[in-house]
Amino acid sequence: MAIQFILGRSGTGKTTHCIESITHELAGGPNSPPLVLLVPAQATYQAQRAILAGKQIAGYSRLRVLSFERLSFLLIGKHTARGEISRLGREMIIHKILRTGRDKLTLFARAAQTPGLATKLAEVIIEMHECACKPSDARQLALDLAKAEPHNMTAMKFADIALIFAEYAGFIAGKFDDPDIQLAQALKKIPQADFLSGAKLWVDGFADFTVQQRYLLVEMLKVASDSYIALCLDPHTFDPQYPDQVVLDDTSLFSPTERTFADLTEAIRKCRLPLTKPILLDRPVRFSTSPALAHIENSIFNPTAPPVNTNDAIHIVSAANRRAEIRYIAAEITKLVRQRDYRFRDIAVIASDISSYQHYIEALFNDCNIPFFIDKPKSLSTHPVIELITSATSAVTNGFPGSDVFIYLKTNLAPVRGNDVDVLENYCLAFGIDGNDWLAGSDWAFAPKDDTQFDRKMIDRIRRKAIAPLSKLRNDLELDKDEQLITAGNFTRALWDFLKNLKVPEKLSQWSKDDPSDQKLGHRQFYDKLVNLFDELDEIFGEDLMSVPDWTAILSTALAKMALKLIP
Repeated sequence: MAIQFILGRSGTGKTTHCIESITHELAGGPNSPPLVLLVPAQATYQAQRAILAGKQIAGYSRLRVLSFERLSFLLIGKHTARGEISRLGREMIIHKILRTGRDKLTLFARAAQTPGLATKLAEVIIEMHECACKPSDARQLALDLAKAEPHNMTAMKFADIALIFAEYAGFIAGKFDDPDIQLAQALKKIPQADFLSGAKLWVDGFADFTVQQRYLLVEMLKVASDSYIALCLDPHTFDPQYPDQVVLDDTSLFSPTERTFADLTEAIRKCRLPLTKPILLDRPVRFSTSPALAHIENSIFNPTAPPVNTNDAIHIVSAANRRAEIRYIAAEITKLVRQRDYRFRDIAVIASDISSYQHYIEALFNDCNIPFFIDKPKSLSTHPVIELITSATSAVTNGFPGSDVFIYLKTNLAPVRGNDVDVLENYCLAFGIDGNDWLAGSDWAFAPKDDTQFDRKMIDRIRRKAIAPLSKLRNDLELDKDEQLITAGNFTRALWDFLKNLKVPEKLSQWSKDDPSDQKLGHRQFYDKLVNLFDELDEIFGEDLMSVPDWTAILSTALAKMALKLIP
């Protein structure tokens, strides 16, 4: 049950030490204890590749490379069939609680329908989950504040938060799994987990932990046989044997990791777990062939550091503008690949603001035949399906204004496209067609009979074909009734039928096949997000009756938030 920290600055070999230790254990044979490597979710694949890169190991069965999310799934996820609520779904639940429980609230009653309140409250609930707080904790805090100072605004605020938090917890119970609660549930399963009992544990790649994650890690340390925790910090700036929170420097480069180290050390000692002397790594292995880079890593934020000879390992180049910078970089990359046997994947271009350079990189790298990937999230805000849904619902609820109709037609998902849309738009602009003219049963005859510019029969044929899906959507949404009230289920089904009638799923699938490397639209990922959104909208609001414009507003808000959720 011994626990040992591995401490060192960047590039001193902490991860290499962990990988080599794991490789050595794997070579020990099948009768050795189980092994667990805990890393951030984005680092699991890289860690697996690093372990298998050596010639000693061709494969393994005793080792599990896990993130906290995967660990939670192994402990509890495979025993439940409930769906996982998304962040957007959480906001919709809170929106419903605010709308239906307004009379129970005090401070938030007037602001219940204020845009953005549900988002802020969702963030508060996430933070409370991460800090392992329950609704009862918030309620008790509100009571304590109220006793100390009656009519205290903060007390009233926490009372409302406690009420909303409790309503949220009650709503998702038995329906959804909240990923932010799962770690707390997984905590109880650790003592019964065979793959953790008596295992050797390595933890690498973390700068800090949430309260829930720290609780989970400490429970794992209790059942593991030996544990090793690697942290990136400078062990020579404080006492690594007895780190004191009070004397740590908040302005230090490694301040967050130092506090993580101090918190873990304190938690380990409170549990009376054996803590051995830490391994201190101070040789910059990563920069062993370049002392100049090692000096920069060690002294970049030290204004009193002495100068060193770079021996041409580092170049500082001044260019007239961004285009000239990228042109120089493209030439250097070409030279490295052609003359010095580098591979393109060995080279990285790092910028503090990639947005200002992206246009030049795309243009000049393509001109130089340099393959590249820009590690920047792509927004869904201009995705054709979002424009289709928002314009279609706006058109049918607002009396078919021409602006909405033509946004719908120009998404490349409507039944007419291309030149037909242009011809129809020119006709509508020429004769001021708008509103209920689109639904007219008789043929359009706005142009004079002697007008040879437009083919009236062709125009009317295009109009009828274009408007048919919108007309059906209007009927399915029951907009012709006196009381325009509809349930969430019927609303989502009407919209989903609208998308299926336009064969949107098939078109997105075809777009992905036509260009599998398309980074702009992310069609497969977007389609999955859209399906989840409709499922959650139906599941959360259920048989709630609301007007079509209100449902449209909720959906538009959800789509806008989904558009801001970026696909990596």
